[in-house]
Amino acid sequence: LVLAIKTFVAGGTGFVLGHTFRGTVMVGLTLSQVGEFSFILAKISQGANILTDFYFQLFLAVAVLSMSITPFLMAVAKPFANQLLKLPLPKFWVNGLFPLKEIPVPDYSGHMVIIGKDIRAQKLALLSKKEGIQFISICFDPTLVREKQIQGEHVIYGDAMNDPILEKAHVEKADIIVVSVGEVIAASAIIENIKRMNPNAYIIARAKYIDDMELLYKLGASHVVPEKFETAIEMYKSILHKRLLPQRDISDQMRKIREDYYGVFRDAQNSSSWFFEELPHFEINAYRVEEGAQIINQSLKEISLRRNMGVTLLAMKRDEEIIDHPEIDTKFQVGDCLYLLGRPENLVLAQDLLVNKQEPVN
Repeated sequence: LVLAIKTFVAGGTGFVLGHTFRGTVMVGLTLSQVGEFSFILAKISQGANILTDFYFQLFLAVAVLSMSITPFLMAVAKPFANQLLKLPLPKFWVNGLFPLKEIPVPDYSGHMVIIGKDIRAQKLALLSKKEGIQFISICFDPTLVREKQIQGEHVIYGDAMNDPILEKAHVEKADIIVVSVGEVIAASAIIENIKRMNPNAYIIARAKYIDDMELLYKLGASHVVPEKFETAIEMYKSILHKRLLPQRDISDQMRKIREDYYGVFRDAQNSSSWFFEELPHFEINAYRVEEGAQIINQSLKEISLRRNMGVTLLAMKRDEEIIDHPEIDTKFQVGDCLYLLGRPENLVLAQDLLVNKQEPVN
């Protein structure tokens, strides 16, 4: 009775909010168990003599049983919904009360796919749009999808655990895929599907806890960001700024903290690249030449990055052109993007040269 009522209430709420019939069934079955907060209410009720010991034990039995079968209900939710869709259901049941219009999705290649509906995914989409980065979003929230579609974004409504949804976003041709899903089980399933469709994709995943990182890396994530730990790091970074520590010292501390806590799972691409296995202390970073930088209108020969800074210029991007091997007489301009190889401490020196109005260190 509890499962039936909660499925009807939770699914009905999802339907009123605009979910399709498939989404309604999946939401209802997923939320049909007795919640953890009910244990607190039951204990208080027992202490206030509202519940007798018999009914308290009965409640515990029902709650534990409902939680125990929830994983099985989640597993059968999608197949069960698909079977129900074979019935002659009214169209507004199938499409939902507020059906989303089918938008044309560009046939992108080498683009970015953003999966998630949280504020981080939304901000990432906003920044990408501002910078002109081609991307397609996947979101399982009809209200948010409708809002983003009105704003002109390419947003697909659906569950990213389904292959057709991933195919619609051209995941098989995407360069970078961001999985910003809070639940580690859902994120794991999505990453597995992505790696099966696009083994070479660079996958950035969000995790709630450091303990979730190992699983996501093993499933194929290229970089995992544990949100709670990163929040603590940013707070500590603000403290160091307030204490007026030099920027270079702050960068060194941030890097050491991440290395100590992330361990071997700090960045999966390092373990898959022979170059970084052989040279573990080297990094490749991209820097943009800013207004007022020391190197503006100077050539690579004049700056001598390798001699003065200990870094190597691998390539340069000017406007939309990638210059693989810049000539030594090439003069740097505002807006150039330089790809530098070197040790982290040397890259910090190079960043100062690119950004600040100061003389190069000889």
